[in-house]
Amino acid sequence: MVTCHVLKKFEYCAWGYFIVPVKIRGTKIKISCKSRDIAPLLSADRLSSAYLSVWMGYAIICSGEQFFLARPNREGEPQWYMLSGIGAHPGDRRAFRYSDKAEEGYHIHKEAHSLAEGEVISLKAENGKTLYFVEKAGKKYAVYPTEERIGGSLLPADITVSDGRLLCFSAGGEIFLFNNDIQELSYSTQEYYSFDGHAPVYLIRTHFDRAGLPVSEKSSEGESLYLKIKSTETIPLTVTVSTDKGRSSFHKLITRPSEHNACRILKIPERAHGWIEKQIEIRADEYASPFALCSMAYKYQVNKN
Repeated sequence: MVTCHVLKKFEYCAWGYFIVPVKIRGTKIKISCKSRDIAPLLSADRLSSAYLSVWMGYAIICSGEQFFLARPNREGEPQWYMLSGIGAHPGDRRAFRYSDKAEEGYHIHKEAHSLAEGEVISLKAENGKTLYFVEKAGKKYAVYPTEERIGGSLLPADITVSDGRLLCFSAGGEIFLFNNDIQELSYSTQEYYSFDGHAPVYLIRTHFDRAGLPVSEKSSEGESLYLKIKSTETIPLTVTVSTDKGRSSFHKLITRPSEHNACRILKIPERAHGWIEKQIEIRADEYASPFALCSMAYKYQVNKN
């Protein structure tokens, strides 16, 4: 069965495990594959229950908790994106974080603003204010509630519907709506980047780079990996460098820029030796922690045989 939705001058169709644009010229129909980049991620079994939608200029394959989005680039070829973790989280709960302020009789945790661990207790103060705290080793550490949700188990999306501008899906008997302000993001990202209060994983991963020398062994020059990162919040990042000889990870903190659209330069002290190909991965999994990779550079030397 082929299901088609009109998108500008083309029709996008689910056919087997491909998305194909259809052009009708007289009595001839020209069909070409436009999803080779994601074909390995799809299968006939998964597509048997998938939905095809068009939303805000994107053609979307909705397959359970994974959504594949395609949008034409300047050359007219589709640029693919993938969202995962789409669905409901029955059994989840509100997240609390350690406070950097505390009323008399309460303590400030050394890891202020990190997720609080243990049972959260609420107490009504004499002034009518509700106090929240976590008790550990006889001490009461002040915490505060957030808009975040943690815990629960993922129940994947099962039905997806779109009218072109609004994109809805159902999961666990509830209806969810995607934020469609994708072209109108404000400087504060707090309200935009979450899956019903759950933090998504922000991830950029390069392909394995052979630096134009597919059979030569190379060695990175010490601390020569530079990443130009843009973010709107102070966020922790994990940078992983993988080669055919092994992998290493580095933890860095990107501070909130003083100016809008300002970038930060990260210097990564990686010293990989004897590699043929190398891959860089940048990851953030904190709540409201989106980032953009503006550029990347590193130095290497070709090993002498």
